[in-house]
Amino acid sequence: MNRWIGLAMLTAAALAPGCATEADLAGTTQVGKVEQVFVEAYPGLFVDRALATVVGDRQAWASVTFARPLRDGRTTAVAMLEPDSSIEPGDLVQMRFAHPGAFDSDALPGHNQVTALLAKHDSRAAMSFGGSRAALSPDKLSAADPLP
Repeated sequence: MNRWIGLAMLTAAALAPGCATEADLAGTTQVGKVEQVFVEAYPGLFVDRALATVVGDRQAWASVTFARPLRDGRTTAVAMLEPDSSIEPGDLVQMRFAHPGAFDSDALPGHNQVTALLAKHDSRAAMSFGGSRAALSPDKLSAADPLP
């Protein structure tokens, strides 16, 4: 039970920055790679879509990582997915940042949103996205001592 509470708290902390955005990013678009897709299983409780047993018409959110830091220094953001979206981890997407005053207006989106799927996770574009950053952090196999 403590494991689920910890997961829920971690997910809520990750989703919180997706609702707020700096004025200099408002309305802009950015290309990024989906790291994880969450669904709101119960009001306020977000779980990985792969772990959700009954997804139904629950709202889905994507954690998106950028190849380079944005103007405000962030390297990740959370964005809302369309209800019928087939977006999955590893996909390359375009997202639009929300406007700060959007909650006061029906004309502007109130949340960051994924606006387009640019490449599926198994495409060359998606696999090579952020390649220079991946070269700086070796994976477990390349960091291990070589066998004699």
